[in-house]
Amino acid sequence: MLFRFPSAPRLFSSLVCQGHLHTFAQRLWHIQVHQLITVLREGGAPMFDNLLLGLNFIVDPINFLVVLLGVMLGIIVGILPGLGSTASVAILIPVTLWMTPTQAIAMMGALYASSTTGGSITAILFKIPGESNAAVVVFDGYTMAKKGNVARALGLAMTASAIVGSQRHYVDDRLSLGRKGRS
Repeated sequence: MLFRFPSAPRLFSSLVCQGHLHTFAQRLWHIQVHQLITVLREGGAPMFDNLLLGLNFIVDPINFLVVLLGVMLGIIVGILPGLGSTASVAILIPVTLWMTPTQAIAMMGALYASSTTGGSITAILFKIPGESNAAVVVFDGYTMAKKGNVARALGLAMTASAIVGSQRHYVDDRLSLGRKGRS
């Protein structure tokens, strides 16, 4: 568990006002690194081991190209209205037969995630959502594009998709825990 201060916002603002932010950041970094080293020495870091396995997978050039191909295909599929991310993954299954299982799962995951992201491109540019998830993007994105902020609208959509996509599993877990209690 990382170090937590009892009243972090007040302490942070007082440190910024006094000009001690650099010292504060160094101390916080030292405490977190020390705790990480302690956890690694005790052998209780399966998450860290899994992170290294994932990095080892993506460093291989073939695996990186497979994921990159999945992302490019996913964006193309997301741009096409009517062809959803689930259908595109189903169509991709015969293509993945020549791959290792890890490469196939990585390619299908990349395709699924990026096709959801790619649906906002047509929603912003043409007011036609490429995916059902991008229907809400039409309201603000198309308005921004009409005002001349196309690059900003696309950048915001991609950034929001990346942030939400990386945190989606956490939200899904929290929602499913809430449903178990009510059933």
